[in-house]
Amino acid sequence: MSRKPFVFSIVGALAAAFAAPAMAQNFRINANQKGSVLIYSKVEIKWDAAGNLTQDTFIDVSNDADTGDVDVQAYFINGDMPLEEICTGDPCTDIIQEEEPGCNRIDCRFLLTKNEPAWFSAANGGPKCPQGFTALDPDGPGRPDPETGMQGRVLRGFIVMWATKFNPAAGPLSGGVPVGEYHEIRWNHLKGDALIVNYINGTAWEYNAWAAAARAVPHGAFTGTPGEINLDGIEFDGGYDRLLVDFYGTGTHAFDIEGNEVGLDSDLTLHPTDVDLRQDGEGPVLTKAEFEVFNQNEVKLSGLRRCICCWDQEMFSNYTQRVGIPNYFLRNRLGTDKGNARVDGVESVVEECNYCDICHLPALQPGCGWRPDAAHRHLPDQLHAGHSPARSGHEVPELRDRRQGDGRHEPGRHWRSGVGDPLRCAARQRRGSRRWSWQRRPHGQLEGHRRQGHDDGPQLFAA
Repeated sequence: MSRKPFVFSIVGALAAAFAAPAMAQNFRINANQKGSVLIYSKVEIKWDAAGNLTQDTFIDVSNDADTGDVDVQAYFINGDMPLEEICTGDPCTDIIQEEEPGCNRIDCRFLLTKNEPAWFSAANGGPKCPQGFTALDPDGPGRPDPETGMQGRVLRGFIVMWATKFNPAAGPLSGGVPVGEYHEIRWNHLKGDALIVNYINGTAWEYNAWAAAARAVPHGAFTGTPGEINLDGIEFDGGYDRLLVDFYGTGTHAFDIEGNEVGLDSDLTLHPTDVDLRQDGEGPVLTKAEFEVFNQNEVKLSGLRRCICCWDQEMFSNYTQRVGIPNYFLRNRLGTDKGNARVDGVESVVEECNYCDICHLPALQPGCGWRPDAAHRHLPDQLHAGHSPARSGHEVPELRDRRQGDGRHEPGRHWRSGVGDPLRCAARQRRGSRRWSWQRRPHGQLEGHRRQGHDDGPQLFAA
């Protein structure tokens, strides 16, 4: 019996229940409309071991308004967590694990004229965003790909975009005159989709970007509080209570034909709705996804759960993060070939979803403990808003030990604040606010921060 394996990707969306004001007309984010905010939940570039490009993601965006041009602000976010270099020998000679940036981001802003469609390659960029997604890993290409047994390399994550307009009367003063800054606007004429092309398999698949329409102001007007995007169903479309995932169990024989065994494995991508884009931000958002699974016999299976920091993608065959958590995505645990799962974003206890451990930031985050070699490590720019055409070079984040007031970690200086504080790590697990907010800087450079909302649990998106 021959075996023919293939991989299947699942597309969906999730947002947790919340106690915000009721949405009278049930305005919800969805992938079948135009909007002022676009979310591309899965961007994935792959290379073989020799560095040859084997997969790319093409980002499409269009403005179908007959009323004029619009500026679009985009952020590219690296979905994987930072990795430290691990090596043996003194001096370090044999590298066991390469250093990799994680949950860092870059931004670009571009103009769409009326009725203009545009596209760019995640691997190579394009006229609208010349740097491409690969600028997230300048020492690339990518990191070892966990889905191919570390044989190739991958760079993956997600993209958010929104309509914006320059406001000359806003921003900090220069000589007593405002320098101006870009603010979010209502422009429900943006549509996006992504095309993922695998050159080795000769295959491609496409999905629509999630779109959130602005609701509370007229076309072209600034939305709500400058610098905030509230996905609450009032200012912008709100999210959903839970995600419904329909799937075939990994290990199913449903596709076997004429003596040929057809193997199936699927990947599931999830990321919180909240995004912290400040230069001196609080780091990536951590939450937990709980799965309520039903098989074909209507048997309910509980206990599958997964901690998610920033963005997460994993194959069904390797979905559990720790011993003792049942993996009902496997056919032998599901009990039938087909199943469905309801996924809910919930607040987690520290012991299971510890911020310092899950988000891989022990040397950078206050409360996680500085290591004596931290001053000599490259600092991944997850606290940096990224590059823009008007700015080059990195800014090194200021590191403060909150338990020691104004103590600073300075280049060339060894610093240690002791072991991590689990209570402080617990405090970083936010209950999803459905709010994105940005503080403006001169020349249109944007920074953002999360704000506490009224949710019973964090929102998630999936691809």
